[in-house]
Amino acid sequence: MSKNLDTESFKLLEKEFDELDNEMKTAISDWQGSYVNDAWVPNIHENSEKDFIILERLFKLYDRLIVLFDKNRIVQKNHKELERIVHENILKLETAVEQIEKGDFTFVDAPDKESFHTSWMSLHQSLITFLKKISR
Repeated sequence: MSKNLDTESFKLLEKEFDELDNEMKTAISDWQGSYVNDAWVPNIHENSEKDFIILERLFKLYDRLIVLFDKNRIVQKNHKELERIVHENILKLETAVEQIEKGDFTFVDAPDKESFHTSWMSLHQSLITFLKKISR
């Protein structure tokens, strides 16, 4: 794969991931709370319908993330470090999704677990570090 093609592939991957990342941050913020009359109010999870809608958004983001990495598999195969980053973090996200589906909602955003949020942020940080390193 030529360096120019590689660079373009990485730019596209980064752009598409950033779009998903922004949606994920909004969904996690919605899970954690909302503004009511200009005041931040924590979500105490009394509205199961609202929580279910947010969880569905997170699950759809996860599915779209899988599709994004599947369609960029050739780029990953040419960069073993990227392939490792994707594989390790997708496994963490998959585990978090499984735990949430089983009813353990601490796996949405608990900072002391490999929750959906912490796993996503780990993926995000690893991608940023990788992309900076290869763009030198």
